[in-house]
Amino acid sequence: MLLNEKLTLFKENSLRHDDGVNKDNLMSIGVKIPHPSKSILFENHTNISSPVFGNGQIFFGSNSYMNDGGYIRADQGGVFIGRYCSIGRRITIGAGVHNISGLSSSPSIKGKNSNPYSEQELNRIHQSRAKGKTIINSDTWIGDGAIIMAGITLGVGCVVASNAVVTKDVPPYQIVGGVPAKVIGERFDRAIIDQLLATEWWEADKSYLDTMPVLNIFEFLSEFKENKCDLLTHCIS
Repeated sequence: MLLNEKLTLFKENSLRHDDGVNKDNLMSIGVKIPHPSKSILFENHTNISSPVFGNGQIFFGSNSYMNDGGYIRADQGGVFIGRYCSIGRRITIGAGVHNISGLSSSPSIKGKNSNPYSEQELNRIHQSRAKGKTIINSDTWIGDGAIIMAGITLGVGCVVASNAVVTKDVPPYQIVGGVPAKVIGERFDRAIIDQLLATEWWEADKSYLDTMPVLNIFEFLSEFKENKCDLLTHCIS
């Protein structure tokens, strides 16, 4: 199955694995998961060094890695990570959100059932961001210490600077930084970005990509031919 097809199924809560892999046999498909969980779906050649917390689906694409010291929070709507993503240390993905529009931000006070705010009342309070699916598209680079809030979509090829706090969606190939994160640059001009997105190169076989002039984007675009391939989706049995 192609990655774009898997993303569609993930959004529909219907993505399933093709086969189960014993945790002792992960290295046979190039996978390293020090904190195994049956909620994680993954392709071959992945490295997830940070743990996953909470019930919810996680998908990790081929040739992506996440270093240690952070965590993926699954219970805020699920997390989808594409292929060729480079995710640094001490990174939070799908950060939890407290309700700050009621009496207290502490979840220990349960209280009784309350009526929803009226439109007029909503104008007088700060509304907490809703939970949702967190989608990190292919070729994203996230620097050390960054926080990605739940429900955020990071576009293909974007860069998140170290220690940034991402509270809004990031378009493809944009570079963001700061608290809250804002666009501080872009990797290529608009014409190149459109061409790269049209190739869907992350769907190609890696052995083919390894034969391409990847350090010169103009040579790559002139030589690249469609080379889409299906990859299995695994889980820990």
